[in-house]
Amino acid sequence: MKEIEVKINATVEGQSLNVAFNPKLLKEFTKTNKGTLEILLTDTKHPAAFKLGENYLYLLMPQEK
Repeated sequence: MKEIEVKINATVEGQSLNVAFNPKLLKEFTKTNKGTLEILLTDTKHPAAFKLGENYLYLLMPQEK
C-alpha cells in the first residue's frame, strides 16, 4: 500500500489523534468543495465528519494503518 502524508494548517481542540483516510475519497471531496473545512473526530475507529458550512456533511471511515 502506498503511503502519502499531508500536513495542513489547523486549529486543534481536544486530544491529538494520528488517523489515516483513503486519499482517493478525500481528493474527491476536496476537489468539489471549497471553503473552511471542519473535521470532527472522536477516535481512530469511528467515522470522521467533514463539515463545510451548515449545508454539507461528509462521513468517512478511517483506514487501518
